[in-house]
Amino acid sequence: MNTRILTVSGVSPYVDSKGSYVQVPIVRLQGKWFQKLGFHIGSKVKVYECDKAIVIKLLKD
Repeated sequence: MNTRILTVSGVSPYVDSKGSYVQVPIVRLQGKWFQKLGFHIGSKVKVYECDKAIVIKLLKD
């Protein structure tokens, strides 16, 4: 099993009631390695949390 270390970044897609942008965490997955695992453009995935982990499961067509 290959592993990767990623950094949690922040994006500001929301504005609060005072007009200030609110940051939320984001993790971006991309690359040929992701495609080699079967995650292609348009694929459907199921995302759930389990014991402080995030699981991304590829759904079959």
